[in-house]
Amino acid sequence: MKKIFLSLIAFFMLIGSSFAMGKKDTMNTIMDSWIGENINSVIKIWGYPTNEQYTAGHKLYIWNQGTSLKENIWGTAFVNQDICTRILEVDNNEIVTNYQWKGTECPAFSFTGTKWINPKKNPW
Repeated sequence: MKKIFLSLIAFFMLIGSSFAMGKKDTMNTIMDSWIGENINSVIKIWGYPTNEQYTAGHKLYIWNQGTSLKENIWGTAFVNQDICTRILEVDNNEIVTNYQWKGTECPAFSFTGTKWINPKKNPW
């Protein structure tokens, strides 16, 4: 009985650690995994970017995922944006050098972020 109880405690501690990571840590782990990779490797996993920009001499690839809904409740219109924006900066050789991310719909747990992480550098 004691062994079963200790096994259950260990199991819940292990499961709890994946939930405790949080959105910031999960997204930083995902984005960090692409530093040093060619942008074409990212596109193979994430699909084509929503946008590409040149800003202040920097080339940026931008992915927006989620929904942006205009809702009208009792005559009052508002925008409900559930989006995750991922931005990767590349150098002249198309190698990822930096990133930014923001949004309410970014993965918060390792098991929800596995579709975006670099398969060569997956720490989970």
